[in-house]
Amino acid sequence: MKFYLFIIRSLVCIIIFLILGIVCKKNIDYRDYVYNKIYQENIDFSSMRVFYNKYLGGIFPLEDVFTVNSKMVFNEELVYESINAYEEGAVLEVNYNYLVPSTSKGIVVYIGEKEKYGNVVIVEGDDGVDIWYGNLSNTMVNIYDVVDKGTYLGEVSDNKMYIVYSKKNEFLDYRDYLG
Repeated sequence: MKFYLFIIRSLVCIIIFLILGIVCKKNIDYRDYVYNKIYQENIDFSSMRVFYNKYLGGIFPLEDVFTVNSKMVFNEELVYESINAYEEGAVLEVNYNYLVPSTSKGIVVYIGEKEKYGNVVIVEGDDGVDIWYGNLSNTMVNIYDVVDKGTYLGEVSDNKMYIVYSKKNEFLDYRDYLG
């Protein structure tokens, strides 16, 4: 029964995709709007996930079909000895070789180098807040991975970890998120 439901929902998505493709091809203004949204602006994955769950109701039940029953082995809270303002965020003094947990549920939208922050993993939370975890090595996630709160992201090889909070390209005060 789940397989047939999956096939039907897949066909509905394909039909919707084809209709949108035809509309974009016929209407230049709409095509330009879609192009700008996709290529010129940041994609807001949290809004897409809310829309997807609200209107399509988990149309692709892949988690149910392909998930292997296993229990989480790393579910930690962020622990630090001190915190100080740094650039747009904060620098946390952590233990050497600290294993960095995600502080919220979300999707990994960026992995790479950022000036002044070193190797960065950015997780867009379900609330639309992007959290930058900087100065990481041995990252254990991939781009577009969905992570839960407490998921192991990577390791800080020295004792400094950078963290930045932003929403819609505006930096937020880290004190609103860290105690």
